[in-house]
Amino acid sequence: MNVFESLKSTAARFSRDNSGQFGLLFALTSSLLLVSVGLSVDYARIISAKSQLTAALDAAVLSTARDITRGKVDKDGATKIVKAFLEANLDGKRLNDTNVQLTDVTINPVTNELSASARTNVEMMFPVMNIKKIQPVDVEISALYSERKVEVSMVLDVTGSMSGSKINELKVAAKSAVKAFLENGSDNTRVAITPYAFGVNAGSLKSQVVGEDGKPARDSCSSERRGPMMFSDESPDAAKVTRANAITSCPSVPVQPLTRDSRLLNSMINNLTPSGATAGQIGLQWGWYMVSPSWKSVLPTASMPVDYGAPESEKYIILMTDGLFNSDASGLTNAQISSFPGVSERSGRLAMSYCGAIKDKKVKVYTIGFKLDEAGTRAQQAEAIRMLTDCASTPLGSEKTFYNANNGAELKKAFDDIASRIQSLRLTN
Repeated sequence: MNVFESLKSTAARFSRDNSGQFGLLFALTSSLLLVSVGLSVDYARIISAKSQLTAALDAAVLSTARDITRGKVDKDGATKIVKAFLEANLDGKRLNDTNVQLTDVTINPVTNELSASARTNVEMMFPVMNIKKIQPVDVEISALYSERKVEVSMVLDVTGSMSGSKINELKVAAKSAVKAFLENGSDNTRVAITPYAFGVNAGSLKSQVVGEDGKPARDSCSSERRGPMMFSDESPDAAKVTRANAITSCPSVPVQPLTRDSRLLNSMINNLTPSGATAGQIGLQWGWYMVSPSWKSVLPTASMPVDYGAPESEKYIILMTDGLFNSDASGLTNAQISSFPGVSERSGRLAMSYCGAIKDKKVKVYTIGFKLDEAGTRAQQAEAIRMLTDCASTPLGSEKTFYNANNGAELKKAFDDIASRIQSLRLTN
């Protein structure tokens, strides 16, 4: 006889027992079993309803917060949008908008937090022991949103040492960053690109460049700005940028001021061609100008940077190089260039002066070294790492601000990681 048949036989004996003792025990035990099973079923239904409602409200709140961040939704319309997302996320599930109520949507402008709560009612199949027949299930979710205006200036090494596979790997990484910033990120984000070698091609800003004699430059090739405003971002109305005679060539692709046109930026990146020596300090100089409000007067309206310290605004520079800075046309003597621990190259010391001035303006600097193990001697490699580490902004917590990429995949990951950090948005609970 199997176990089921044995239990069946025992139950039959209990039910036929005339003494009353076993019959009473069987009735009591059966009632407790039924109550236990019923409570388990009702509890499972509550858990299932809460899980479905949490998932739907999570998605609704996060989607709305992201749309507020991207400027696609006005804060005053948040309730309507949360409700629409909630209904869409409940579609096809056991819960639906007929038995779910959006009870509250709140925006805290101080903490930039969007909160929403919702309720559904679950009917109890076994409402025993004073349990109400209808049980409310409440869920509350919060997410951070941002109205930040983000300006990112990418300063890219296109020197001769970037020939071969390096330039192609840079193109892949830079275009991935553009996509992250402009296609997947906030609509309030703009990106500028400054390709550099021995100089920077000023392009449409050629009129802001003069020769060593102070007369209009013969071409758009730019070196360091000379004079007392060398390490400042003062308007070119106050002091033009210099075109040194020592510079023999510039990148073929000119500097691109802040824009949201990803197609324009990608086209520019595709046209990058490596040549020339490495004067990263000149790249830093022009990368800074692209996010400097002092340069508003000479930039197109769509490319004008916001003021330093403007509410909900952030400025970033991403400096990328494949080696030690080794060229300058500053016109300064060694004694006129500030010293920095571990940095001996004139151009590296000039770059460190720019880095300090940039960070003093609360512009955050990220640096990326690319295949530095191929850059000259071990001493030169160590100096490049020291300069890039010290040039970068001080990390916050576990954050990285200097990346040492040994191959194309790591270079792309570095750009993607920086973009992710800048554009991050997360649920608060």
